[in-house]
Amino acid sequence: MDQSSPEKSTNMRFGYDFKLPEASSEKDEISFKGCTWYYGVAEDDLKNTFSPDKTNFITNPDKKGAEYYRSNIVFTNLSSGAYKRSVYARILVKYTVNGKRTQCDGNICRFKIRQHDR
Repeated sequence: MDQSSPEKSTNMRFGYDFKLPEASSEKDEISFKGCTWYYGVAEDDLKNTFSPDKTNFITNPDKKGAEYYRSNIVFTNLSSGAYKRSVYARILVKYTVNGKRTQCDGNICRFKIRQHDR
């Protein structure tokens, strides 16, 4: 939800859907552990990092299936001067396989900051 009028600033939520790798055997136990987000204003310059201690997520987004996860990054108080600029983000998904930590990168995604109607 916006913190002020959309003429001054807005918030933006970007959701990323992903699946964890499939187990290579029935004995494998795979567990989601969190996400780190890299973002910036150019695809080759993702110099900002957001790595929360705890990642909020949902499973089965849009009824895609129980094996799908969705995590969001929320940018707050973006000034109106940023409207129509492109932002690029990449997610690093962290998980364990049989207790051993591992991770995988997601694709870089581009999205536009835009004012929305209330």
